[in-house]
Amino acid sequence: MLHSPFLSIFLMILGCITWCWCS
Repeated sequence: MLHSPFLSIFLMILGCITWCWCS
């Protein structure tokens, strides 16, 4: 399973937004 840099950055930003939203 290949991990593209763009996908990793997108998931990290999405996770940060979700975490900040839920906090």
